[in-house]
Amino acid sequence: MTKRLIWNANLQMFFLIWCVLLSECLSELIYEGRKFVAQGSPFNISCLKSSYGVPKWTRNGLAVDTLGPEYVVKEKKLPNDGVRMELRVEAALWKHRGYYKCDPLSGRSHEIEIVPSRGESM
Repeated sequence: MTKRLIWNANLQMFFLIWCVLLSECLSELIYEGRKFVAQGSPFNISCLKSSYGVPKWTRNGLAVDTLGPEYVVKEKKLPNDGVRMELRVEAALWKHRGYYKCDPLSGRSHEIEIVPSRGESM
C-alpha cells in the first residue's frame, strides 16, 4: 500500500511538472516596458500572451492588488485568440521594484528597478 501511495505521488508530481513545462512551451509571452524607472515617474508594463493559461499580474511571486488605486490594469483580447495586458503605475515608489509576471506559471518576467530622481536618494 505504501509503495502504491509513493507511486501515485510521483506520478502526480510528474504530471504537474509536465503541465507547467507544456504551458511554458504553448504560451507565447512577450513583455514591453522600461526596466529603469525614476522614482515618482509613471511606468507601464505590457504583456502579449497567447490565451493559454491564466492571466494574472504578480510581483515577486505575490498577486498584485489590481482592485486598489495603486495599479491600473487593462486587458484586450486580440484577433489571434491572444491577450494584451497592461499594468500601469502613476508614480513609481521603491516598493514597486521587482519582477512582474502576467502569467504566474511562466518562467519569464519583466524586471522594474526604481532609480532616484534628480536630487533625491532612496
